[in-house]
Amino acid sequence: MFAKNERENIDSDELLTLQEIGAGWLVADAQQVAMRSPKEFCRRWLMATKRKHPSRLTKALLETADDMRRAGIIDEMAHAKITLPHLGDKADVVTEPISGDDIRKLREEAHMSQAVFARCLNLTVGYVLQLERGAKRPTGPALVLLNVIRRKGIEVIL
Repeated sequence: MFAKNERENIDSDELLTLQEIGAGWLVADAQQVAMRSPKEFCRRWLMATKRKHPSRLTKALLETADDMRRAGIIDEMAHAKITLPHLGDKADVVTEPISGDDIRKLREEAHMSQAVFARCLNLTVGYVLQLERGAKRPTGPALVLLNVIRRKGIEVIL
């Protein structure tokens, strides 16, 4: 007899086993990323995203990750770590507009000068000054980095 939802179909032993498997995937993924150089990691990620049609293994991995997420075995962050590298261009980065005052507040909370902040973001000092004054609005990679700093702190990019 089937239950109303997928989670009720899994007994406690199976749930514990699946949670251990999910945790093992995340630990193994973190260890592999830590061992790779940033250049190698980017190259491998690009290779994974260049495929037009996912392989059978990738489809199975994505389906399993989706099922584990729906059953509550893994959280949304773990699901994103597993699935985002396989989605390629389909994965849209959600960014929120950020005002000049917010940018200045981020910089001051990090105790950085405009020059140091610009260097961390790979921007010019003049551009950071224009952003803080509100003369320009950040777009593209600068907007994404500023949103990451707002959500997770400046330590993430240092």
